[in-house]
Amino acid sequence: MYRSPRVLVVDDHHDAADSFVMLLQTYGLEAFAAYDWEEALTALGRFQPNLTFVEIGMSGMNACDVVARIRALPGGKNIRLIALTVLGSRADRRLTARAGFDHHFLKPMSIDDLEGLISAQAMTREWPCSDAQRFWNALFEFKRRLSRDNSDRLANSRQTINESYTLLDTADNF
Repeated sequence: MYRSPRVLVVDDHHDAADSFVMLLQTYGLEAFAAYDWEEALTALGRFQPNLTFVEIGMSGMNACDVVARIRALPGGKNIRLIALTVLGSRADRRLTARAGFDHHFLKPMSIDDLEGLISAQAMTREWPCSDAQRFWNALFEFKRRLSRDNSDRLANSRQTINESYTLLDTADNF
């Protein structure tokens, strides 16, 4: 029996965490939020996520210490840890790399980066196969609809522009 891929979002800004969770759920992922370090550590043991997004600027604990504690949990070495933060200096990136984060992204994370990260994770053995296929199907359907909607808008825009030129030409003839 396959389970949905699980993602934990750790951020003390509740609205940001909840919004990101909702976005992840649109991809068919089982996503939850934790709003402080202790809640995150508890959720990691109980929830066993495949991916964990962490705001490294949270107060209360050092993100490097938290990563060490996460890696020490049963299965903690298999969790992909992603720093998703407003802190993006070279020093911040070196800090997250040394601490053991797998990736470092700045907020707001682009949809392309998110899809790339999820699709790369979907190709690993840790990701349930049926859920990876469901993700790809949902992603391609979303892109197909977006492309179709944009094509319709583009066609409507071209028609409006052509009609405007026709009106201008008609006005010039008077």
